[in-house]
Amino acid sequence: MNVLLLGAALAAAAAGGFVQGITGFGAGIVVMLVLPFALSVPEAAGVTGVASLALTISMVLRYRHYAHLRAIALPAAGYIAVSWASILIGRDADPAVMKGALGIFLIALAAYFLSGKGDGFEPKGAAAVACVLVSGVCDGLFGIGGPLMVVYYLARIKDVKEYLGTIQAFFMITLAAATVMRLASGVLSVADAPLGAASIIGMLAGASMASRLVGKLDGELVRKATYVVIGFAGVVSVAGALPL
Repeated sequence: MNVLLLGAALAAAAAGGFVQGITGFGAGIVVMLVLPFALSVPEAAGVTGVASLALTISMVLRYRHYAHLRAIALPAAGYIAVSWASILIGRDADPAVMKGALGIFLIALAAYFLSGKGDGFEPKGAAAVACVLVSGVCDGLFGIGGPLMVVYYLARIKDVKEYLGTIQAFFMITLAAATVMRLASGVLSVADAPLGAASIIGMLAGASMASRLVGKLDGELVRKATYVVIGFAGVVSVAGALPL
C-alpha cells in the first residue's frame, strides 16, 4: 500500500472528522476527495462508510443522552432499503450524470439557505420522504448521504447537542447496514483494511479536536457551517462528474 496514499487518507479523514464533529456530517465527503484516486467509486464509498461508522459510534457514545430515538426508526428503514438497492446497482452503473445533477442541486440548496430564504423550512410529507430516499440513494452510490438528512433533522431539532446525538445515531444505524451489504456483495474486501484503518484513525482524531469547540458554538453558527458544507458537497459532486 502506497505510504503517500495512506498519509493522504489520514489527513483527509482528520479534516472530515473535524467537519463532522462540528456540523454533524461531512466526514465522508472530505475522504471521498482522496480515495477514488486509488479505488473504484463503490469501493471508496465502502471504505469511507467503514471509517464513518467508527466515527459515528464514538459520537453516539458522546451524545447518547441527547438522541431522539423515536425520530430515527422510520427514516432509517426507508433510507436503508434504498441504500441497499443502490449499492447493488452501483457496482455496474456509471454515476457521473447523477453525481453532476446532485452537485448542482446541493449548491443551489446551500445558496438558498445561506441567503436566509430557507429559514424556517421544514420538510414535511412528500418533501420529508424525498429527503430520506434521495439521501439513501446517494449514500449507496457515492457514500455521500448526509446533506439532505442534515436538512431533515435541522428542521426538527434546534438544540445543537440533541441534533448531534440524533443524527449520529441515525448515521450509525444506516452505515452499519450499508457496510453489511457491501461486505455481502463483495464491494469491500480485506485488501481495503489499511486505508480503512488510516481513515478511522484520522476521523477519530479530527472529531476529538472538534469536540472541544462544540460547547462554545451557538446553534446558528453550526447551521451556517452546515450549509457551507452542503455547498462543498455539491462542488465535489460536480467536479467528480466532469471528464478529465
